[in-house]
Amino acid sequence: MDFSPVRQFLRRETASLHKDLDRLVGEFSSRSAYQAFLAGSAGFRLPLEAVIAAHDLPDAFGQWRPALVGSDIMADLGDLEMTPRPVSQTEPAPERTENWLGMIYVLEGSSLGAQLLARRAAELGLSQTFGARHIFAQARNISNWRAFSGIMDGMQILDWQALSDSAIRTFRFAYRAYESSLECRLA
Repeated sequence: MDFSPVRQFLRRETASLHKDLDRLVGEFSSRSAYQAFLAGSAGFRLPLEAVIAAHDLPDAFGQWRPALVGSDIMADLGDLEMTPRPVSQTEPAPERTENWLGMIYVLEGSSLGAQLLARRAAELGLSQTFGARHIFAQARNISNWRAFSGIMDGMQILDWQALSDSAIRTFRFAYRAYESSLECRLA
């Protein structure tokens, strides 16, 4: 697969964090493991989606918008009789285009793994209408990742460090959310 310089850079900069996050999330081979995953997803995505909803994206994104699955996460939590835990971390609104790009790269990139996660969820009796709406919504929306990739590929990056820092910060934010949900499950 041929990646643009921006995508190559972000993949390289976040590779170890991405690998660590994948290892942490695991395979959720049981309902309780899935519930920990869902709690982590809520802790990760809901605050970031609130930031996106409260701000205008930079003009460089045009009419394109990231896929927001927060309402699906809330419905999934309700299906499984879970309540979202208060978020103990907050993420400030990105200040520059590169900051937005780095954050959204992580959010949109999660749709790539959603197809595998959807199969795992289905094996647990969860579906696009019960308990795993957010995963199935992401898995069906690969076209949004492709559109975002096109935007990313055409963007002129002025501050590569800000781009990297934002993507790394977002991966760490996700890691802490999933780690916290797993600690609660084990407690």
